[in-house]
Amino acid sequence: MSKSLIKLIDSALLPAAVMIVGKVVGLIITNIIFNLDWGIATDPNNFFSVRIVYPTVADQITATSYSNLIMYLFVFTGFLFVLVQALYFHSSHITPHMIAKLATNNLLNLISDSFEIYYKASVWLVILWISFFALFINVLMERAYDWIGAVCFISSILATVMLLRDVSSEIQIAKRNLPKVASTSFKASP
Repeated sequence: MSKSLIKLIDSALLPAAVMIVGKVVGLIITNIIFNLDWGIATDPNNFFSVRIVYPTVADQITATSYSNLIMYLFVFTGFLFVLVQALYFHSSHITPHMIAKLATNNLLNLISDSFEIYYKASVWLVILWISFFALFINVLMERAYDWIGAVCFISSILATVMLLRDVSSEIQIAKRNLPKVASTSFKASP
C-alpha cells in the first residue's frame, strides 16, 4: 500500500470510531432517557443479521432520531477540536505569548503545521458529512424527526464554512509571506 493511503486510513480510524461509538452510546442513552422497550431480533437471511427492534414505530423513530443526533454531536465535537486547533494552535499564526503559555504547561504538541491540521480537518469534515447523510437518509425514510435533520444540516454547513474561512485566511497569509520569501532568497543567492 502507498504511504498516502496508509496515512488516510490511519487518519480516518479515530473519526470513524467516534461515529460508531457515538451511535452505540446514543442508542443506550436514548433507551434509558425515554425508557424505551427494545429487543434483539436475528435474521440469518439479512446482511445485518442482528438488529435492535422496538414494539412501536414511534419508539423506533424516537430511538433512531436521538441516537443519530448524539452520534452527530460526537463527530461534531471531534471536528470542533480540530477546528480550534486550526484557529488557535496553527504554527503559521500562533503568537509568541501563546507559545510561552503552552510551553509552561507542557502543551507544545498542540501546535501543528498547515498540512497536518488541514488533513485532519478534512477527514473529520468528511466523516461529519457522512454522519449527516446517514441521519438524512433516516429523515427521508421518515424514521427520524425532520428538525434533527435540519439542525444537523445547518451545523454541517456552518462547520464547512468555518473551515473554509480558516483555509482562505491561511492562503492569504501565505500569499503575503511569499514575496518576502522570494525576495530574501533572491538576495541571498550570488
